[in-house]
Amino acid sequence: MSSQSEPTHHYILTVQTQSRPGVLRMVTVQEAITPPEGWTRAQVYDAILGEITTTSDVPYTLFFSLERNQL
Repeated sequence: MSSQSEPTHHYILTVQTQSRPGVLRMVTVQEAITPPEGWTRAQVYDAILGEITTTSDVPYTLFFSLERNQL
């Protein structure tokens, strides 16, 4: 995701992961970003999810929001 002086979008993502039986972890991340031109909401979601989970994690998305950053 490219950076500019004023990010165009803001996201919030909450996921729950289970890396082994009985071990649950919940994480919420948020950031203001500027996605690459032409990207879809699904591509942004996949990129963010890929950054916060590992191959051993099994992510369950509890919440995802991607909105324009401008009020």
